Amino acid sequence: MTEAVRHAGDFISHRISRERSATPAAAVGEIGDIWRRMLVTTDFEFGCPVLAGGLARRSEPEVADEAEEIFGRWTRQIAARLVHEGVEADRADSLAQLIIAA
Repeated sequence: MTEAVRHAGDFISHRISRERSATPAAAVGEIGDIWRRMLVTTDFEFGCPVLAGGLARRSEPEVADEAEEIFGRWTRQIAARLVHEGVEADRADSLAQLIIAA
């Protein structure tokens, strides 16, 4: 399970940091498109493995630790892109957390 969480985390991290996404909004839009396609293709049976890992704290603490690290990485990546676009650092961190939660 840890490997599945790590793989999903790396997949999305790569999408967040891709240069093809000219803006943070474009990067987030691409991620939304990926999840939308996965949900529709699986008739809404597929979910986020990172979220599932994060919810497994009681039974699989190592998996939950990995998910926590991944959510932190995604937040830092998005915040860095926002700062690069001129958003104040504190605001960028807050917005990045909101984006991940959404």
